[in-house]
Amino acid sequence: MCTDLTAGVKNSFSGDFKFSGTEREIIVEAVKLSYKLLGKLEYARVDWYIIDSKLYFGEITLTPGAGLGGNIRGELDIIMGSMWDLSLAPKLQ
Repeated sequence: MCTDLTAGVKNSFSGDFKFSGTEREIIVEAVKLSYKLLGKLEYARVDWYIIDSKLYFGEITLTPGAGLGGNIRGELDIIMGSMWDLSLAPKLQ
């Protein structure tokens, strides 16, 4: 399942922070480019930097928490693991 963040880029930060129209456009572009970069990958985090209203690519991370996260345990781990459909992952030849 893929969440389309471009449909509703909102002021998702707490407090009174407001995105300018330009910032909102850059964020939407970053999300669109992320989809192009990832292709059919089921999960990845793509980092972007916005400097002086210009978008710069940072990195692609293929594992949450660099694979070191240990905070998800027990029932939540089982629930989240059951949602990961590996049949969607590209097959290595």
